[in-house]
Amino acid sequence: MVAASRDAGSLAPGEPSAMIRLRSSTLNHSSLVLLEMGCGFLEAVYQECLEKEFSRQHIPFQSQAQLSLAYKGENLSQTYKPDFICYDKIILELKALKDIDDTHRAQVFN
Repeated sequence: MVAASRDAGSLAPGEPSAMIRLRSSTLNHSSLVLLEMGCGFLEAVYQECLEKEFSRQHIPFQSQAQLSLAYKGENLSQTYKPDFICYDKIILELKALKDIDDTHRAQVFN
């Protein structure tokens, strides 16, 4: 399992170091799940394990929340469902892969 994250929304002045700590905490817990479960499961298994880990660690999260999309100011009928939104600021995408490539990174950064 590989986890990729990005900030969802803008940062307030003076917030970057706090965001780095939050992101590190989120990714560290993702690593704990991988160490506990090992490789080879589908994303849904890691998703459920990480939900349990986040709950145990009191990390605020939403799992597969639907986010609205717009094109040139017009709302789209399609939505984006990230695997997790943590702390209302960090989008976390899980991939049951050995490594992530540019296609997977693009999914997070769009």
